[in-house]
Amino acid sequence: MSMLRAYAKVSVTRDHLRKRSMPYLRLSLPEEELQVIVTAGSAPVLRDLGNGLLVAYVLDAGDHLQYLQLRHLEDSGMNESELHEHAVYNLAAVANEKLRVESHDRVFAAFLDGNFEATLILIDDLWDKRLARTISDGFVAAVPARDIMAFCDATSSEGIAQLRQVVARAYVGGDHLLTSILYRRQGQKWIQHLE
Repeated sequence: MSMLRAYAKVSVTRDHLRKRSMPYLRLSLPEEELQVIVTAGSAPVLRDLGNGLLVAYVLDAGDHLQYLQLRHLEDSGMNESELHEHAVYNLAAVANEKLRVESHDRVFAAFLDGNFEATLILIDDLWDKRLARTISDGFVAAVPARDIMAFCDATSSEGIAQLRQVVARAYVGGDHLLTSILYRRQGQKWIQHLE
């Protein structure tokens, strides 16, 4: 399930969105770099996280993922906030079943399915409860590609150096790259870690 496709003119029901939508982390682009012109209804549904990242939404179509567009929300009667809530819930359900976290020296790596590892930053309960046991003083995370999520204790300079190495390795011939920026969890938001 690694292929993404623009969603064709297919009817999407509220039930499809509720049960099969997933959030998908994307890099935010400056307005002047956006070169694709789309009509209002075919624009993708996007949520700006305010930290250089966006959330797009995809529908699991079995053998591929398809971007959800504004017209799908209009057709289904669902608003963007409801879609976000359902999509994050669906991601959390997958994480509850499949998430594996491994310790590697001063960092932890999260493994899910090869598509949504980076998007795990959206599941508050995961960080506030399940992963909170692995860290003593807050999180710093790297999400250099859609399938890479690594994190460490915010006070660990060695861990942060290792996260930078994870990012550097991802950018050597990497696939589906997102960002070289590290993020620190502050409350229930991820802000850029600039140290």
